[in-house]
Amino acid sequence: MLTDYLVGTGGWAYFKVPNKTSLKAYSEIFNFVEVNNTFYEYPELRKATNWRRTVSKDFTFSIRCHHDLTHRIGLKPVDAAILGYEDVGFGFEQVLTEVKPDIVAFGYDQEKLENTVAEIIRRHNLNIKMARLSKFNGERYVSSSSLRQRLSEELS
Repeated sequence: MLTDYLVGTGGWAYFKVPNKTSLKAYSEIFNFVEVNNTFYEYPELRKATNWRRTVSKDFTFSIRCHHDLTHRIGLKPVDAAILGYEDVGFGFEQVLTEVKPDIVAFGYDQEKLENTVAEIIRRHNLNIKMARLSKFNGERYVSSSSLRQRLSEELS
């Protein structure tokens, strides 16, 4: 069995070739790049779209997580994250008892589901926190850090 490898470097700005943009020239040699500047700057959608249009369809970008998430907020790796439950192929009870998540978060309008999950947690004596966010307000939640702060407050 053959293994596919992604080969590249961290960044392309230093890759200078006459009459070509650095990224275009770089992508003709390598099939992968780690985008380093996303650690320091949030990329504009227009800029990221241009990166994608510059390279072939099979070119892979690895985007570094911004330092706000890793150093200021303290984003930590998790073993698994499940959004919803339909994609995992089994029901809430099995997800809760087998995955044993640290937290289950509910939308503002999911009171019935929250009650169901609370009963499962109680019945199985699980140590799982629950949080239900208030209705989305674009002015209130202006960033992921604001949303994280709100979730933290609701868990306290």
